[in-house]
Amino acid sequence: MSQEEIVVPKGWELKKLGDPDVSEIIMGQSPPSSTYNTEQNGLPFFQGKKDFGDKFPTTRTWCNKPKKIAKKGDILISVRAPVGSTNWAKEECCIGRGLSAIRVKIEPEYVYYFIKSLEYKLSKSGTGSVFNSISKDFLFQIQIQVPDTSTQKQIVAKLDHILGELEVKKKEIIELKHKINYEQIINSSKKQFMKLAFDGMLTNEWRKNNSNILSAQTLVEEIIKKRKKSYELELKKAKVNGTKKRKPKFLFEFPNSIQQNSKLPKSWIVTNIDFLAFVTKLAGFEYTKHFHPTNEGEIPLIRAQNVHMGQFNHSNLKFISKNISDFLERSQINGNEILMGFVGAGTGNVCLAPNGKRWHLAPNVAKIDVDEIDREYLCYFLQSPEGITNTLSRLKIGAQPSLSMNTIRMIQVPLPPLEEQKEIVKLLKQKIILIESYQKQINELHEKQDIFINNLNHIQSSVLDLAFSGKLIQ
Repeated sequence: MSQEEIVVPKGWELKKLGDPDVSEIIMGQSPPSSTYNTEQNGLPFFQGKKDFGDKFPTTRTWCNKPKKIAKKGDILISVRAPVGSTNWAKEECCIGRGLSAIRVKIEPEYVYYFIKSLEYKLSKSGTGSVFNSISKDFLFQIQIQVPDTSTQKQIVAKLDHILGELEVKKKEIIELKHKINYEQIINSSKKQFMKLAFDGMLTNEWRKNNSNILSAQTLVEEIIKKRKKSYELELKKAKVNGTKKRKPKFLFEFPNSIQQNSKLPKSWIVTNIDFLAFVTKLAGFEYTKHFHPTNEGEIPLIRAQNVHMGQFNHSNLKFISKNISDFLERSQINGNEILMGFVGAGTGNVCLAPNGKRWHLAPNVAKIDVDEIDREYLCYFLQSPEGITNTLSRLKIGAQPSLSMNTIRMIQVPLPPLEEQKEIVKLLKQKIILIESYQKQINELHEKQDIFINNLNHIQSSVLDLAFSGKLIQ
């Protein structure tokens, strides 16, 4: 910390903080941990800034064999990272090596405010490779402008008034910022809309005006017919070309063992992902035998870290060659497939795959590829409270939480008619856009509040500078 350009007003003296007529500096020393207790046996024990409050430290620990003691009225200063913060000792206490006590011989509040004026500079002055710290000699050598006692008292009174008002304003802004938990309200609103959507409540009015649409049961029957027809054509083509017959990707029978939910609209049914989609992953032997990810390449990989809840993250991509991707055709991603993380912290996260180019599955991400329903509908459901609960209830708990492909296939889904699926997606998008606009406005408000608080801090610093250059009480 440089004090090269110190302004010394006329009639004031320039002294060192450690001068005998200014203060005594007591460096803290940590006693043995065996002397700590929480039973209020001994003196309150403070180790560093973590114990500091707005003005006085908070007692959490006591010490019955203190090494270094601060007296009531001493200024406590943090001398280990983060350094420079100050508090008052409101009673006799034990101080650890993270603190120093300044026992003042002149007007104590004057010295307190002076150290507060240096707080930012002190925080930048620590030395040491493990802990930023300031030494006793460093504190001793700090230069302080000292007026007569009467002037010290006048400066203290003025600072009490001005800085007190600034602190009130800062507290008002901080309290306003945290008075209402907007984040909780936003998340709660999203969950509520999702719940209404997949209970059938969000489209109540829509159903009244569209009573002639085909039911979900009829949709299922149509899906099965289309799948059978498509597979028959595939078999004929394979026979003509002399190629190997592939197993069908999709089921030809509805899972009748699933219990229907009588609380859902009559035109809806309950099914599962196994019926609605083809679910697969990159097999372990494929990964170990063929995968050699690089930082640059032809085909980007989709890893678990790219699959956030409801959003695809394009950062930190890895790549494989097109030849390998072509060879591992089953785990290719061509756009708009539903992705789900199935191992680790992001298990259950779902989003749609990016569109417009080829991607490829990496380990820990499953592909859920639907054919005849609205894929956005299914993706939204898997983000809903019911969908998340349904998914996570199937977790295998081990070293890392995980889902198998079979457990993903067994996730049950409320299925409305196709037109209603599209209407639900449209309404959810509208609601989410509205909620996100509120979130943006709240974020902007918080940014402005932070700027205002920062400006008040700058004003506080400027007022302190004026005080110790003799310009505050001219």
